[in-house]
Amino acid sequence: MSTLRCHAPLGRPNSLVVLGAVLLLCLRVTSADWTSPCSPGEFKGDSAACESCAPGKYSTYGHNCTACTVGYFANSSGSTMCAACALEFGHSYTSSVSSSTCDQCVEGNYRGLNDECYPCVIGMECSEAGQTLNNLVITPGWFRFRNDSAVVYSCPNNNCEGGGAGDGSCGRSALGPLCMTCAENSYMHASSKCRVCDKIFTDAFVWTTVGVVALLIVVAVAMLICGQRVLAAAMAWYRQPKNEKACYEVGERLTAMFVMMQTLILVVKNYNPFNNHVGETVPGPYNSFLQLFDFMALDALDIFPLKCLWWTPVDHFDYMIMETAIAPAVLGAGVFGTLIFKGACSRRAAAQAKELTDPENGLAHGVGSGFTQTARPPPSGSGIGSVKGNGGHFNGRVPGLSEQANKRIATAKAAEIKAHRNNIILKKRMARRMGYFLQLLVLLLPIIARRICESFSCETFQVGPGEDDVKQFLTVDVQIDCSSNRYRMMLIYAIVALTVYAAGVPIALMVSLAKIRHLLNPPDHKFEIDAIKFRAEDPNIVNSSIAPLVLHYRPKLWWYVGVSIMTRLLLTCMSLLLTSKYNRILFVLCILLMATVTEREINPFLNGSLNKFVYFFHQQIILCTLVVLVRDAHNGNDPDKPFEIFGGQTNVGITLVITNTVLMLSSFWPLEDSRGTNLISGG
Repeated sequence: MSTLRCHAPLGRPNSLVVLGAVLLLCLRVTSADWTSPCSPGEFKGDSAACESCAPGKYSTYGHNCTACTVGYFANSSGSTMCAACALEFGHSYTSSVSSSTCDQCVEGNYRGLNDECYPCVIGMECSEAGQTLNNLVITPGWFRFRNDSAVVYSCPNNNCEGGGAGDGSCGRSALGPLCMTCAENSYMHASSKCRVCDKIFTDAFVWTTVGVVALLIVVAVAMLICGQRVLAAAMAWYRQPKNEKACYEVGERLTAMFVMMQTLILVVKNYNPFNNHVGETVPGPYNSFLQLFDFMALDALDIFPLKCLWWTPVDHFDYMIMETAIAPAVLGAGVFGTLIFKGACSRRAAAQAKELTDPENGLAHGVGSGFTQTARPPPSGSGIGSVKGNGGHFNGRVPGLSEQANKRIATAKAAEIKAHRNNIILKKRMARRMGYFLQLLVLLLPIIARRICESFSCETFQVGPGEDDVKQFLTVDVQIDCSSNRYRMMLIYAIVALTVYAAGVPIALMVSLAKIRHLLNPPDHKFEIDAIKFRAEDPNIVNSSIAPLVLHYRPKLWWYVGVSIMTRLLLTCMSLLLTSKYNRILFVLCILLMATVTEREINPFLNGSLNKFVYFFHQQIILCTLVVLVRDAHNGNDPDKPFEIFGGQTNVGITLVITNTVLMLSSFWPLEDSRGTNLISGG
């Protein structure tokens, strides 16, 4: 009798199957059954001599060598049995038939460059054993930079189709990290897909915007050419107290609606930082609705494909320079035009005075001196009314002069009074234009500041297998490497621009308003209704360029315009300085809740219906933010799961569309608020 002794590997867990196999191999075998001339681990070769089994095979009794099955291996020649990969290396390892090592990974794992097995993550398809890092199958909708990179990223836009590595994951005309860059002669469409520049003329969104602008221009030209009679009739209708009040209230609500829609669109865009469009952050129907009104964000550089219209490649730095230059350019153009008009008026008045005082026209030098001493402009406090009192003519006579000379002096005096009147009118026009500029600046301020704040956020990507194979790109424009000199230049420019627009402009506005606060909130009026009437009749307020910004606020709350501007900046711009999306959502919710409660309690607007309108719009933004939070908090692949109680996310999107549409339409009729009405009436 001979005995074959087998030992199970020490220190490793044994399954029942392996234990049974070991027990079978360890049975005693009688010498009568041992008929092989070769020892275990050998076989009889062609030369009739015993040879050792090759690695990957084994021989228990010295007969023919048997190949190791899947999941087992024999790493040396002359093996008497195959070892289990699960016992020797771990449960993630396996092997092929007749393998000398565990060179494969089981299903759900892949083999890395260091020959170790790693579990597959979301975005990798490991439904079969034997996957390696280089031949790893990527799920559609996921992106990885290179074939040897073990990190995958969710596609942030429709350009990224996934299923490959690098540009192989991108759709047509798309390339770069996460497929966020469009190739030459192509641009990023509002649908988050690259389109060739030749199709710009078939872009319905661009043509719609151009059509609206063209229609406004045509209407303006038509009114200038043949609309005098229509304009006169419209002004007569408007000057009726009832109609004027109704138009003013509708205009206030339309302005508030425009501002709130702009804030809503920008807040939703901030939840999808990789994509400067609304994206799929909100449920489908509401996403389409917001894209329809994307023009209300007033970001012209996103509406028109500048990349197709510019002769050199453009990136975020170029866009920021252009947007920050808009306000100074508009202001400079207005001042320049006003100066030209003023210069023309001055030259015309000088020419008339020279003609009237020319000795060849019969007016002697002495007469000119008399005119110089006599014909002085009215005092600054008299205004235009004193001129209108005498019909704009000089009725006095200079003793010792002829009738003709007195007529010429009177004519010259009338010309000087007219020049003075024109100067007053010019100042009013300058104040009015400056007021328009300030109102436009307040509307554009969130767009400009948002573009600046986007310059501070960089995203880190693992582009290779090593720990040092990382790169940082600007989140909103991966064309810019955050380690490049161009980014450093952009960062310096962004810091200066942010100081000017996000801090300097609001502070300058509040300082200017503080200088006239005694006019905005007259201290000698006990009731607010009296203060409101005083403001409406005070020429210093009527002709002011900055006062119109606060006239729709209660007199004692004139400073709330600064709070409103800062609230919009915090919601649309400063939230971008937070790197985490969930931190942004919580930050926006906190700001919205504070603003909603504050405005509901103090009712800052004179128009009571405007208070309620703004309150409901704040509720809409809060509701939209909560939907985004619930939608993203669910990590599953089914977007309808967190909204099952409402019948799916489509129903939630439709509900948001309905509430938003009702709010927008309510701009055209008042939402009665008894508290606001009583306040305005002095109750």
